[in-house]
Amino acid sequence: MSSNGGIIGIDNDPTTAVKVTSFTSSGTFVAESITTEAEILMVAGGGGGSASPNAPQDCGGGGGAGGILFNSSTARTPAGTAVAMPTSPVPVTVGAGGVGGGRPPADAADGRKGANGSDTIVVASGTTYTADGGGSGGANFSGGADAGGDGGSGGGGGGDFPATGATAGSST
Repeated sequence: MSSNGGIIGIDNDPTTAVKVTSFTSSGTFVAESITTEAEILMVAGGGGGSASPNAPQDCGGGGGAGGILFNSSTARTPAGTAVAMPTSPVPVTVGAGGVGGGRPPADAADGRKGANGSDTIVVASGTTYTADGGGSGGANFSGGADAGGDGGSGGGGGGDFPATGATAGSST
């Protein structure tokens, strides 16, 4: 019986029979009965950028990249050891990218803010692993600009010429 769920890749190293399983959408991973641990690399959805109706004088910020985790339940402490795999199915939620701000109505002077990216989540052996979605790009508006959204990587701040741009969002 082989592992299932996601896209199962070829053996990376024929001497150890290591396999790669990739998920491009949410699903469930079921390990082979002899599998007791696995390395987990997770990437969340990136944030959506913001619209800019009056370029180049006003600018919407770019969305931030989705957060990344490697064998750890916290982004700041990647681990070099594999994660224990249960014999029961492991739910995998793949985070989608945030929607871009879109073009505002023709009479609007303000940009539309993008959306944050969605988290990618795996729950294995009683531990929840969450890679944070990327922050949205900050919008520009008459007389000012929004800060970028917080996330795995914070989104860029919007700009309003001749005023200065807003700050970027915080990264987790």
